[in-house]
Amino acid sequence: DQLGREAIALSQALAVLGDRVPLRLAASLAGIEMEDAGRLLDELVVAGILAPGHPLRFEHPLIGAAVRDTIPEGRRATLHARAARLLVAEARDPEEVAAHLLQAQPAGRADSVGLLREASAAARRCGAPQSALAYLERALAEPPSAEVRQALFAELSLAAWTAMDTNS
Repeated sequence: DQLGREAIALSQALAVLGDRVPLRLAASLAGIEMEDAGRLLDELVVAGILAPGHPLRFEHPLIGAAVRDTIPEGRRATLHARAARLLVAEARDPEEVAAHLLQAQPAGRADSVGLLREASAAARRCGAPQSALAYLERALAEPPSAEVRQALFAELSLAAWTAMDTNS
């Protein structure tokens, strides 16, 4: 028996968000009402796509990768942008949000620039200079406002220097 459009959307949302997210987040990203999410979750478990129990996770990582690969690139980028906004609303860690922004298309959003800069600072504090640099490069692509651009270039220079220094 074939899965319906909503069950596929829920599995795709989980593939974008990653395992172990609350059902309400996956349902919200998929545009599904919570009243329907439980039923759809059961369908995905019966179909062998999701593992039974909590937290939400794919039955096997290869299934998650296969589901992710079925999402057209443009739609996947849109879902990552929406996932980032959902996670911001949940006050999630800036690096978790930034990981989604790295997969989204730049949209000229000042809040995204700020979040990516914040994630870069957190990555530098944790000793992850390559991540710090990637976040700032993505912030530059957003692009930032003229008043933020100069400060961003200074941060980018420092991050690039630090990343080169750790690669030597």
